[in-house]
Amino acid sequence: VDRARGDVLFNGEALPAQLSRRTPEQYRQIQIVFQNADTALNPSHSIADILGRPLAFYHHLRGAAAKKRMLALLDLVKLPASIAARTPAGLSGGQKQRVNLARALAADPALILCDEVTSALDTVVGAAILDLLAELRRELGVSYMFISHDISTVRAICDEVIVLYAGQRVEAGQRDVLAAPPYHPYTELLVDSVPELRPGWLDARRHVAACALPAMGESAEVPELCSFRSRCPVRIDGRCNMTPPSLKKLPSGAEILCHHSAAELSRLQTLETIPA
Repeated sequence: VDRARGDVLFNGEALPAQLSRRTPEQYRQIQIVFQNADTALNPSHSIADILGRPLAFYHHLRGAAAKKRMLALLDLVKLPASIAARTPAGLSGGQKQRVNLARALAADPALILCDEVTSALDTVVGAAILDLLAELRRELGVSYMFISHDISTVRAICDEVIVLYAGQRVEAGQRDVLAAPPYHPYTELLVDSVPELRPGWLDARRHVAACALPAMGESAEVPELCSFRSRCPVRIDGRCNMTPPSLKKLPSGAEILCHHSAAELSRLQTLETIPA
């Protein structure tokens, strides 16, 4: 299936839109760790077989050489060698996700796509996976593209942040852009959804942006309109539903796609945090 629009660049070169036209080397350099470890691992294969497959495919390793590398991979993700003889059914959720990560590392990639890799895990196990990812990045120099709705995990692992809504890039910048407002209204919703350990936080949460608002009359001939407009609590009727937003730079260095200026967003978001 061809992508809908745009280009994907890797090391400055465009990747073919059709997966069948990509080279084995391009596949090797870009690996993925899936969200659900249970469905990502073949339940009928041992962990040794699961890790042996990419070693054979990408590096032509078999026999003693493959076993040595497989044990090294288990050690990298902090799993004991005895895990190799088990099937996925005999592992915990965190162990399965570590096996998924080891399988991605087996290819010796430059980039690993991490698709909501902690969302199916409890908080403590998820935090341990994040610590492991950070350690591996320091040791191996591997890069991650980390996909998540959880801003707290994004803050923990990412250097650069891109916020998407309905496939449209609404904000982008360094990790520091999440430290304090102003944000794009959708980024504000994500930040505001992170639980806080203080009395009254749950009662004080803002629900306006979380609920769909009545549809506005708008021009169907303008596909570039803001994708968040129907849910935005600070939308400007007559502008947001008629005119594409412009790209603006905030004092934090972030770029946002919004009709509001940085000063307007800061004022509006400050007002929202003042108790009624």
